Amino acid sequence: MVEKGNGVADNWTGASLLPTLFQSLNNSKMKHTFVFVAFTGEEMGLLGSKSYVKQMGEDLAKIKGMVNLDTLGLSDTKVWTTQADKKMLGLLGAVAKAMDLPIAAVNVDNAGSSDSESFRVRDVPALTLHSLTQETWKILHTDKVSLSELFGVDPSTIIAVLFKYGPTGGIHRRCPETGASSFPAHPTSP
Repeated sequence: MVEKGNGVADNWTGASLLPTLFQSLNNSKMKHTFVFVAFTGEEMGLLGSKSYVKQMGEDLAKIKGMVNLDTLGLSDTKVWTTQADKKMLGLLGAVAKAMDLPIAAVNVDNAGSSDSESFRVRDVPALTLHSLTQETWKILHTDKVSLSELFGVDPSTIIAVLFKYGPTGGIHRRCPETGASSFPAHPTSP
């Protein structure tokens, strides 16, 4: 458990992005099914992701790739290349270049593990996106990071928006055949 910093950067930032990603894909025609999952217990030994992978059983072989969003918002987006699937890494680089988006390689091998590890060791292609640098590493898991520093707004504003526009975690599925999902099609009031 992260005792200092209240998990603001690691990993409230990744979990809070899930509803936005889901909503942005919700009305798109998809060739594949996307599953959005927020794991717990990463700092205690990848408990949530290990449990998820274990309960998948034989269905784990159906997963074509896992993208882990871990500790975002401290700098431009980085990718942990030494732990990334090379094909996924190539696709990420091509998309970033085509969209003129900044992406850089910053390996954090000595920082510990991330939830993508639970998939990678079971031969599921995976990559981790993060925002750690030599400078931002110093504030990780400290009380020197806050929501207002990350996003430039008061945390109560962010929390109010999240409560208004949807849940911030859990498993969210979208079926390409039916379009069914566990998120409402339109934001609802609390």
